[in-house]
Amino acid sequence: MNPINAFSNLLKHSVTLSQSRNNLSLKENQIVQGRVLKLFPDQKALIQLGQSKLVAQLETSISTNENYWFRVGGSMKQGISLKMLKQVEYDKNSKQEATRDLVQLFHQKPSKENILLAKQLLKEELPITSQQFSAAIEVIKHTNKQAIPETIRAIQYAIKENFPISQGIIRALVQAQTDIPLTNQINSLIDSLQKVEGESPNISHLTQSLVKLKQYPVNNLLEKVINFIGNPELHRDLTNNEQRTLAQLNIKLQDVQVLNQVKGEIINLLDTSEQVTKQSVIQNLNGYVNLPKLLSEFESDFINKIATEMTSSITKDEVLTNLLSLEKQLGHVKLFSQVKIGSEDKNNIQSLKELLIIASKEVDFPVLKEQMEHLVQRLHGHSLLTQDHGPTQQIFTQIPLYFLDHQSDLTIQWEGKKQKDGSIDPSFCRIFFYLQLPKLADTMIDVQIQNRIMTISITNDHSDLKEFVLRKTDLLKQSLAEMNYQLTSVSVKPFELTNKSDKPIKLLTNSQGNLSYTGVDLWI
Repeated sequence: MNPINAFSNLLKHSVTLSQSRNNLSLKENQIVQGRVLKLFPDQKALIQLGQSKLVAQLETSISTNENYWFRVGGSMKQGISLKMLKQVEYDKNSKQEATRDLVQLFHQKPSKENILLAKQLLKEELPITSQQFSAAIEVIKHTNKQAIPETIRAIQYAIKENFPISQGIIRALVQAQTDIPLTNQINSLIDSLQKVEGESPNISHLTQSLVKLKQYPVNNLLEKVINFIGNPELHRDLTNNEQRTLAQLNIKLQDVQVLNQVKGEIINLLDTSEQVTKQSVIQNLNGYVNLPKLLSEFESDFINKIATEMTSSITKDEVLTNLLSLEKQLGHVKLFSQVKIGSEDKNNIQSLKELLIIASKEVDFPVLKEQMEHLVQRLHGHSLLTQDHGPTQQIFTQIPLYFLDHQSDLTIQWEGKKQKDGSIDPSFCRIFFYLQLPKLADTMIDVQIQNRIMTISITNDHSDLKEFVLRKTDLLKQSLAEMNYQLTSVSVKPFELTNKSDKPIKLLTNSQGNLSYTGVDLWI
């Protein structure tokens, strides 16, 4: 089974935190559909607007169990005022008439695209103004027919989050829900950039930054091996013969030619995938190809042994450092600031988004320019999906991960209560991870934390994963206990048993109970 892309599902299926907290948020001039549930004495009625039930003071005649179109007026001392426009012409077997009704209320033509937009707005029960509807229609007019469904989903999300309905914002949200992996998008852009002749310094800088993202696993391994050779404190568990060999190597490494040969040995050892090109790293080793053999066979074998061991071991600090470095380079500082709150950015790395914007102005090739614009829009979409809702906030990011043997996008969604310093409270939050692994394939991890009590749910189709997780659960509990977390359960389930719509990532939702009212909420 191939679950739909998690990032795409954010826009298709999300219920935002703001919606969860606020049962109803009405703004002046919005058009909203309401149903009269019950009439009370003294010209009062129980009205349902979307998922909310409100008591209204009536100044016009309406009937029970009927649907009406209302326009939201300005706030009054007695409550919000609604102007009843007309009764909804509603076919019990279809919402087609109600859809046409809404289009006509906005004085728009009942075209196929306008009807489709109105239908989706009604389905989501979204209040909308005439200006928003007109702006949405204008965006759709400049959209390819194949892209209209995802464009409408982006428009819905923009309305929910009170974003302006503009070409730039909607295109960014559309790119944020693309099914193309971010790693593939970067690979294609690198291929196109390397074909440009007589590139400018800005384009060259962009190309180098993109290649650096891909080469990180190789360069990181080289750095670790060289550091190991030059640090005697790390040699204590080795034999005397091995320690002497490393001491001799450390002296030899002072020669640049020997250093490059050691790096070359390591690179040639790697069984890398096509995504991480060994040749591009080797080209940076001055004169490596023409070097005479400066290492003994034993020294070469020993270096290969060290490198092999290091490729199979990585610490949590290395993982975190890698993720935060990548996220900063992409221009997403939210996650970085959450983990490194209060730290200073001494490197002041120019983000990939900034480099793309600058370099795109110097590109004349339409295909390359479009590739760069799509990546800029995607990165902008990432920032739009990161929301601050007063006491709570939602961080959403996607990071391209390049390993020695594969590549994958890591999608992270982090939601929770906000502390005084702006960081998410680690005692009350929820974190989703979604990525594709070479052996486990599509994997989703849902971590829920309430008062430092943690539950973990893993969704994956691998038949042996559940047994493996059970064997490691006690060790995980112990590790989390050292961090002052209490793990109560770890569950593993296949994607087939989740929601039929295959939603790998769902935003946090809060159930809304029945509300009791005293007084008046609305004036109609």
